[in-house]
Amino acid sequence: MSEKLEVRLYPTKYFNYRFPRPRSKNTPCVQPSEVCGNRIFEVTPDYKFDSENRPEADALITADYNRILEIYGNDCLILAGKDHQRFGVCHMRWREFIAGFLTDFISEFSAESRAFIVGPFMHRLAIMRDAAYEDLHRVLGEEFFTEDPTLGLVFEFKKAVEAALKAEQVDFYAESTTAKNLASARAGCTKSETNILRVGAHNLYDEDDCGIVLDWPFEGV
Repeated sequence: MSEKLEVRLYPTKYFNYRFPRPRSKNTPCVQPSEVCGNRIFEVTPDYKFDSENRPEADALITADYNRILEIYGNDCLILAGKDHQRFGVCHMRWREFIAGFLTDFISEFSAESRAFIVGPFMHRLAIMRDAAYEDLHRVLGEEFFTEDPTLGLVFEFKKAVEAALKAEQVDFYAESTTAKNLASARAGCTKSETNILRVGAHNLYDEDDCGIVLDWPFEGV
């Protein structure tokens, strides 16, 4: 693959999601219909994307470098991954995380050459000692819980993600709730405002594309 794979972030807090839309030159972006599950959909070269009938999935994988893949989220975890042959995007909440969805996504790529970019998400979640806490604690134990003088009990989501990716080549972007240009439901954004993460070959993006280019953690892949 001669063209560089590029990840771009589109924070839609300050422009409408539908107009103007980030576009790609003669290449429709493949977008899933996110259902907060654990399905990984493979985009094959003969797959014909239909915006009115998007695949129900929370991750996309492809070896077709004539595609751009897209995922979106406000405070949920969104990330892009690649190796020497394939690339993909993924979206998950903490529930899918503790169910092993991040591990499933990582395993789609070759251990010898994979790298990841984690987009904006909510790094710390204030929670009650309720059913959600019990689910998290059952899987993760006490390691990723702290007491905050303002927030009370906090689940350190970023630290848990970092631990899951500790053996990987990975780079993290800003937290969705603190960066002013990012969409966050906790910061009062509406459902039409979201953070879009795209990955595809550099030559497929428009010259005047408005996305923020995110650097891979290293250029060996």
